Amino acid sequence: MHVVIQKNEPIVSSQIDSIEIEAGQKADGVLFLDKQFKVVEYPSEWLSHEANHRRISEQTVVTYSRNMRYFLEYIDDRMSDEWSLDEKLLNVHLSLLENWVRYQIDDLKLEASTVTNREMTIRAFYDYFTDKTRHKNPIENNPFPSDPITSKPNNKQVQAVSVRDVQNLMFCTPYERERTLLQFLLDSGVRISELPRVTYGDVQEAQNFVSGSYITDGIDKPAVEAGYAALLIHGSKGRQDSVKERHTVITKPTLDRLKAYHSSPLYKRYQRLYADQNTAPIFFNTEGRPFTKASIAALITRISKRAEKNRTLSKKAHAHLFRHSFAYLTLQDTGRGHDFLDRLVFVQKSLGHTSIKTTERYTNIPHDIYDSIVNKDGEIQSRIEKMQLLVDSTKTRIKLVDKK
Repeated sequence: MHVVIQKNEPIVSSQIDSIEIEAGQKADGVLFLDKQFKVVEYPSEWLSHEANHRRISEQTVVTYSRNMRYFLEYIDDRMSDEWSLDEKLLNVHLSLLENWVRYQIDDLKLEASTVTNREMTIRAFYDYFTDKTRHKNPIENNPFPSDPITSKPNNKQVQAVSVRDVQNLMFCTPYERERTLLQFLLDSGVRISELPRVTYGDVQEAQNFVSGSYITDGIDKPAVEAGYAALLIHGSKGRQDSVKERHTVITKPTLDRLKAYHSSPLYKRYQRLYADQNTAPIFFNTEGRPFTKASIAALITRISKRAEKNRTLSKKAHAHLFRHSFAYLTLQDTGRGHDFLDRLVFVQKSLGHTSIKTTERYTNIPHDIYDSIVNKDGEIQSRIEKMQLLVDSTKTRIKLVDKK
């Protein structure tokens, strides 16, 4: 099986000799090819339609393509060789689907969550071709039952990094810029895909907010207690890959640490290159360019490996664990909200979750996270106190000669 994904970009030349391409013409679609490199028509039509009409994100197109390829390979090996792959798709029945699910769990040893994800992809394909609003459907009845075939994944405790883990990660890099970036991820709950879009102006507005000199701009912001500030996030996962704005709440110690970095020659030498300095990103890499999602992930992986080698890390750290940690810290933060439910709704809004059910995963707090947010007397410390302790124990001076 082969899959070709064409993004919505100008086409330089045609891969098919019989098709002529006009200057500037664009394409946005997916082609599934069988072993003989013949187009598999139905899945190509379905996923190209979903991609072209922006019903799903580019990342979802990639995921659906991969899941469909796995399914096509499965039925190709188990159904009649006299049929093409399109004909095999037309003749899929419930017992085959049930065997496919069991094969993935029993033979491939895949997690139930992974199998559920694949099932939802193939279900979406059959939903498309059995939609009664379409004029012509090659498939009369959907072979899937109304309920999922895959049993619901077990509710596993969501893993996170503790404050001590983050502290030990900071000790594995000598650079204040990188330590500040780690603290910002922990204290803001942003996705690493969102961090490059946070600007100097956004942070300045938050600093004005926490200092009491904030003037409202009419945008709805969450009510915050002293020592916290609302920070605008130009979020990911909006409709059709659009930016979906929301607010999170960040603490004064983290803002002060950011302010010190922004006052350094290391930051200013690159910020001054921006005509409007408020539009500069809050972190620059060694070359003076904004960090990317990939470079942030690589940075955390690199530092995590050092900490693992030193045996100072309780678990392997990756970027998304910081987001989980933010949720746990906020739910236990005595300085935020009137009660637990109030904080749960706040976490939902800060993380950009559409459903409160997604946020409810964090109600069962791991022991290592709990241990890291209580003091020696067993009293739960506020997020402000924890962030200040991080600053006090890990902050270093940025020298004039520093390049990162």
